[in-house]
Amino acid sequence: MKTLSLLPLLAVPLFAVEMRDIASHEQLSQRLRASEQRDPMKNLAPAEGEDPSKAARPADLLATSEVLCFNGVATLVPKGAVLAVPANLKARTGFQAGARIVPWQQFYVNNRNWLSTAEVSFEQAAGRKELPEGLRNQLEESRTIIVATMRQGPISVNPFEPPAEDADPQTAAR
Repeated sequence: MKTLSLLPLLAVPLFAVEMRDIASHEQLSQRLRASEQRDPMKNLAPAEGEDPSKAARPADLLATSEVLCFNGVATLVPKGAVLAVPANLKARTGFQAGARIVPWQQFYVNNRNWLSTAEVSFEQAAGRKELPEGLRNQLEESRTIIVATMRQGPISVNPFEPPAEDADPQTAAR
């Protein structure tokens, strides 16, 4: 029975904890007013000129996309993402009336028998690096539609442009 009475003594913490008072309403109000006065957004002047986000918006989503459609289901991919379309699959590259638009991943999973992807790097998509020779051969001989992807999402691929040769060899070495 004596052992049970010693248990509460073992539960007492062995180190001292600093105790603080709760902040009062007045203290919280003062802190709020001080932070509002130091708010840098209040000193920010309105931007001059045209809104850059409106200027960069495409006029039409369909104008900047290619449509892949099959069995009443369609998806949008960026223009330039479709790398190869064999003649027998050309009918699947336009929108069919009444088709339901689904995300790329869902469309790809359901149509892997006639649709394939080619993973490209950012440098290749930007046109600064050439596509590998094996991929270029695959594009010529493909029997499926090939879509360029980066991290499993479709991406536009710009044509490769070799870097311009500098007249001064010293600047090219830098």
